[in-house]
Amino acid sequence: MTRTKKYEKVSKKTDGISLFLLGPEEKKQIEFTRIKTMFNSQTYQVFLRDVQVPAENIIGRENEGFSYLMHVLNPERILIASESIGDMRWFIEKSSEYASSRIVFSRPIGQNQGIQFLLLTYMQKCSQWHH
Repeated sequence: MTRTKKYEKVSKKTDGISLFLLGPEEKKQIEFTRIKTMFNSQTYQVFLRDVQVPAENIIGRENEGFSYLMHVLNPERILIASESIGDMRWFIEKSSEYASSRIVFSRPIGQNQGIQFLLLTYMQKCSQWHH
């Protein structure tokens, strides 16, 4: 993805961006470094050095790449959100099982109000997000 029309000549900042594919022959001209942003995220800083992209490598129409990208990213966001809710439910279930089975001072830690309150709060939040 790159800007193919000067920023000063577009009406919206997302205009003038094109998507393209690079082949294995351009690999030597690509430099990337991983950015450690958060757990379970693979984000990279990418530099293209003197890469010539043939016109046939452009995806869709020139200068309209951002709208194509949004068609892919918006459904991806919904998928990630639903995956996160499923993950949260799994973690709550495992936490509840652990709180019921972990014995400290001759009783399950789940009998402690502090643990019960946290699990109940998370379950209520999960229920709100589901509906």
